[in-house]
Amino acid sequence: MQNDDILYDSRYGTLSPDVADKIRRSREEVKQLNGRELKCPVCGFRIEGIYGITSGILQVKCRKCKLEEPLNLAYFRRMKHRQFPVNPYITRRK
Repeated sequence: MQNDDILYDSRYGTLSPDVADKIRRSREEVKQLNGRELKCPVCGFRIEGIYGITSGILQVKCRKCKLEEPLNLAYFRRMKHRQFPVNPYITRRK
């Protein structure tokens, strides 16, 4: 089998057929799961993609604001939109 469908930097080594097969099987399993995004609690930047079976604590680093902390995935199931201050000069259209 060719490894043409798996993108990686060949400067760091070659991909063995066993590892390539595991990557392909993982791709197929992910297609059947519901995914969500883990966003930075400070700036809202997308940190990682999380799938339905993931739980526990994850050590993350935000590439935008450089927050580096462990996050409990149970606390970050759904991030609500930030509440912006109301501008009295802007009215909503109905």
